[in-house]
Amino acid sequence: MFTVVDDGSLPSFAELVARDVGTSPSDATLGTLRRPLDDEDLPVTATSGFVDNFRALVERILCRKFVRDEADGACTLPWFECHVPPGGKTTMRTSATSVTERSCEIKVYGSGIGAGRKVSLVMTQASEPRAKCATYGIDCRVRPRVFDIRGRESVELEVVECLGESIVSHDICPYCGVAASDVDPFDFQFGQQLDLRNDDVTRKEKLQLTIDKSFSASAKLKIPALAPELTLGAKVSRSMNLEVEQECPPHVLYRPYTRLGPAPLQTPMWAIERSTTPAATRARAVLE
Repeated sequence: MFTVVDDGSLPSFAELVARDVGTSPSDATLGTLRRPLDDEDLPVTATSGFVDNFRALVERILCRKFVRDEADGACTLPWFECHVPPGGKTTMRTSATSVTERSCEIKVYGSGIGAGRKVSLVMTQASEPRAKCATYGIDCRVRPRVFDIRGRESVELEVVECLGESIVSHDICPYCGVAASDVDPFDFQFGQQLDLRNDDVTRKEKLQLTIDKSFSASAKLKIPALAPELTLGAKVSRSMNLEVEQECPPHVLYRPYTRLGPAPLQTPMWAIERSTTPAATRARAVLE
């Protein structure tokens, strides 16, 4: 359904600092540096935590000394969760006519804002109807780089290569098929319910999903030889629209819900309540 294209490397924060600052960062120079950071859309705030002291962040980069590279590793960044109504199906497609409209661009960076990668996700055709929930991931080869900053080790994660895409189907989804009372209202919010407990016909619902700059994806990576837990994160630089069709079998009350906090793009998750009428029980027995 999706084709993943590695569009090449993106400059690290250290490369931009070395190019535009030199060795003596004046206030004017630091102000000038903001523009290339904005142009590259580097995740300075989320990755470094030094947004309130930009000078300190730059000086850390200027005074650090390279120590060693650790062995390359692989990390999967989950970017999309496709949830399926229990017993039903989910199909995704795009109505776009051009390659540009059928694709989105994602910038992938690691901890410390090392060199990143630009990745294109191109939707080539409609998906087959999916009967199980699944997670789509971008597979990357990453390289931890260790630096010394005033006697303390600091680790920068460089994204060396985009290896492609991986898809994991879930025989049992922890979010779908649960009771509404099991959904934590502090972490999730409900949409409008669909009550088919007294109906005998499968319902088809369509919705539009946009992969845009509100998209949030991250993955954690633990290297045994290193103390800190590293992260891989992504930001969207060009959006894409998807059309999702979901089939909901009868004799069930469906409560769609989504996460409140940062999360990968997703179709709604499904809390359900099944009808206990004799007709519904017989219908389930036939399906099983």
